[in-house]
Amino acid sequence: MLEINLFGELFDDATQSFIQVEPRIVRLEHSLLSMSKWESEYELPLLSSMNKEGDAERILKSYVKFMVIGPPIADDEDTMLWAKHRQDIILYINKPHTATKIVYNDRNIKKKPKKQTVTSEIIYYWMMASNIPLECEKWHLNRLLTLLEVFSVMTDNKKLSQKESMIHRRSLNQARRAAAEKARG
Repeated sequence: MLEINLFGELFDDATQSFIQVEPRIVRLEHSLLSMSKWESEYELPLLSSMNKEGDAERILKSYVKFMVIGPPIADDEDTMLWAKHRQDIILYINKPHTATKIVYNDRNIKKKPKKQTVTSEIIYYWMMASNIPLECEKWHLNRLLTLLEVFSVMTDNKKLSQKESMIHRRSLNQARRAAAEKARG
């Protein structure tokens, strides 16, 4: 969760005067739940839309109000939030929020998947298929996607043939022996 202390003043072009924004803490969460709310409103796939040149900034700015946890923010607060904290929000969205790093090797390289537009419903389906509890929809989206990828890799690893399994164990044992030899001196 990203917490932003929102305070200050905005210039109102219509009245040519400054508006004082009441100080408050705004909490944001980049989650599957936020994503699904945005997609319900705009009827577009969020992840694909955020990656489009030219539209990314506008899409991201419109997404921020769906990330808010707690009382909604007013339009003037929305403008101030984006203007003053744009970089913090972008950094927060792009952080992995997990220590897991998936390393692909011969054993878990999959065929290149067909290009698929990923929507919140697709991710919900993946969650249900992997028996991931619905409460995880509130996790940071990158963390949830990493968990789904771990499920995919681990499931694929269980499907090794006996020959592939023996080859894999042999290579692991060789690596362990080499590490043990190196540790001995």
